[in-house]
Amino acid sequence: MSKNNNLPIEAIGCIRCDICDQLTQSNYSVLKADWSSNVYDKEDKYEVHLCKSCFLGTLSYLRNQKKLNHLFDENFDFNQLDNLGLSYISNQN
Repeated sequence: MSKNNNLPIEAIGCIRCDICDQLTQSNYSVLKADWSSNVYDKEDKYEVHLCKSCFLGTLSYLRNQKKLNHLFDENFDFNQLDNLGLSYISNQN
C-alpha cells in the first residue's frame, strides 16, 4: 500500500474483506443482492466483499441454516449440504 497526499492507496486489484479487513488479490468473493423497490419498501442493494476464509465461514453458516430448516423433513437428503453452492467447471473441449 502506498500513500498519496496522506491518503492510503491500495495496490490495484486488491480487495479488502468487509468482515476481517484483510487485503486479498485473487481469493475473494462477492455476496450480492439487489431487490427492486415496490410501493411499500425502498430499494435495497447489498454488496459484501469476502476473503476466502470469511466466505467459507459464511457458507458454513448457510449450510447450518438449511440443515435447521429441514431438520424434521424425512425426505431431505442431508448429504446434499456438502455441495451447497458448489459448481464444477469442466475443461473438456
